[in-house]
Amino acid sequence: MGARAKILSASALCLSAAALVPAVIVFACVSVASLTATPQSVQPGGVVTVNGGDYVPGFPVQIHLDTPTGPTLATVASPTGPSSMRSAFKVDVTLPSGLSSGQHTLLATQDAHNMTSGIPARAVIYVGTGVPAAPQSTRSAAPVVDTGLSVGALALIAVAAAAAGLLVLGAVVVLTSRRPPRTGAAGA
Repeated sequence: MGARAKILSASALCLSAAALVPAVIVFACVSVASLTATPQSVQPGGVVTVNGGDYVPGFPVQIHLDTPTGPTLATVASPTGPSSMRSAFKVDVTLPSGLSSGQHTLLATQDAHNMTSGIPARAVIYVGTGVPAAPQSTRSAAPVVDTGLSVGALALIAVAAAAAGLLVLGAVVVLTSRRPPRTGAAGA
């Protein structure tokens, strides 16, 4: 392989890495669907307000009782928002009047596949009984919030990947540009 071919190969490799590394990092940012119900304690036949987030807009969301294939209590035509990472819905759900007392689960399902995980999302409700007291804990109740990498951090990673690629390219150029000594008589 000649020096020029090596330089072109190294250049192509560096440019590919500079383009792919940020794309892979951005692609790894996947939204996780959420679901909450208020009030958490309700009587049979009562109404709970269900809030959901990070579902795919344009596809219906179904609220089921206790299992993903359980009775459908409500259907949201489409969450509102520009994308699955910023969508939301709110719907009032009436529980069946003959529902047994105790803990039940509301599940939100959606038949759409757009990098959204956590579906079906769940919200626990208590029917005909109060919400049980939380166990005593010595740990802090403050949530740990991790917002992930910012756009600036992703750009910095892309610049670092491009700089590393250029360093590799420079090393390849230096190593391949050294010419071997000529052998033989000049002008014989």
